[in-house]
Amino acid sequence: MPSQPIHSPAFIRPAVPADFAAWMEMAADVRDDFPGMTSADHRDAMERCIARNTALCACVEGEFAGGTAFSPKYGGIGFLAVRPEYRRRGIGSLLIREALSCMPQDRGVFVHVYPGVSAARFLYLSLGFREDEFIRQEDQVYQTLVLSPERLKEIVRQRRNFSAAGGCL
Repeated sequence: MPSQPIHSPAFIRPAVPADFAAWMEMAADVRDDFPGMTSADHRDAMERCIARNTALCACVEGEFAGGTAFSPKYGGIGFLAVRPEYRRRGIGSLLIREALSCMPQDRGVFVHVYPGVSAARFLYLSLGFREDEFIRQEDQVYQTLVLSPERLKEIVRQRRNFSAAGGCL
């Protein structure tokens, strides 16, 4: 892969059924970042999210670079991943901001992170998420991070201003 600038422009769009194979390939690439994730669980969840229009893709120069799945109904971000070769370019932040713009603005948003995956945790904290409780599901421990409704509105407002000014999303 040719060398690219640190902050490559990414095109964020809703995921469609034709993206499914790229999603599953990415999930295999980032499996070590998600210790509790099984391929079957991820496959089923992604099929549902794509069908509900609650999954987004990031593309760089036509290549699938990452994606996120979220739930406006429950106010949660369920999955965020960027392929290793596209990391540290702001793509994860763009995906989160776009997902947040799809959330109801009158309540907060939560995400569960694995305590050992510090890059994801740092990214969410840098956007204004705050640490909350640790929870255990089966044999996995997660930390809940919460974004207040006020900070959510601020991020969405910034994103809209950025887009209106010709920013690349």
